[in-house]
Amino acid sequence: MPHHPLVSDFPKEAFLRGVGEVQERIRAGVVYQVNLSHRFRLLGPMDPSSSTPGSGP
Repeated sequence: MPHHPLVSDFPKEAFLRGVGEVQERIRAGVVYQVNLSHRFRLLGPMDPSSSTPGSGP
């Protein structure tokens, strides 16, 4: 099975800075909950029938 890279649209360093900022805002009482997320993309061709875990050959 060929390996295709999985890439994030949020570089690790920027994500970690975001986590730090969220922690500061929680401590300051500005927010109490945050969903800091990022999107992953699979680079390369993919068989749609194998996109669900447990499916495919």
